[in-house]
Amino acid sequence: VTNLILPGSEGSDSTSLDSSNDVFVGRYSYGLDNASSIGALTTLRSGEGYHNYVAGLDGRWRINDRNNIRWQYLHSDTEYPLEVVAEFDQPADAFTGHTARFQYDYSSRDWNADVIYVDRSAGFRADSGFMPRVDTEIIVTGIGRTWYGAENSRWSQFDLRLDWDNYRDSDGNVLEEEFEIEFGINGPLQSYTEL
Repeated sequence: VTNLILPGSEGSDSTSLDSSNDVFVGRYSYGLDNASSIGALTTLRSGEGYHNYVAGLDGRWRINDRNNIRWQYLHSDTEYPLEVVAEFDQPADAFTGHTARFQYDYSSRDWNADVIYVDRSAGFRADSGFMPRVDTEIIVTGIGRTWYGAENSRWSQFDLRLDWDNYRDSDGNVLEEEFEIEFGINGPLQSYTEL
């Protein structure tokens, strides 16, 4: 059996092909100075009248102890059998897509922050992984602050975090937007409370 996820901007369908498939997954990562790295990956999956090939590059740049940048770019080439094309309104011929991700993280004893940007085209598929949403542009930003209690205080740590997420499709329509505020406190007897 070959299981397929057919993703869209607001959700996904799934189906199974009554045929086997061959899969190859490869990953190479090269470590650089200062815990940075660059890598390549590929997944190749094929069966009767079907294929999904994904290949790309990724990396991590550790600027210093507090600042990190991570990135990834993947390209896919996919073709579905005619029964999947007809039932799920998929392209009749082989089609391509891409996804790109960029993430910046800052972390110190008292502060942390991150910015994440993801772009997934409508034609991107990753059938050897789990990709239930495509045709989306995602922006996530967050900032947090930590305070520490005095030696004899009843609380040892207090955290405050603000977070904003925005999901849009390729036409610019808002799919999801949320603003979050999180409070957390470490108290006596190793207790933890979060709101």
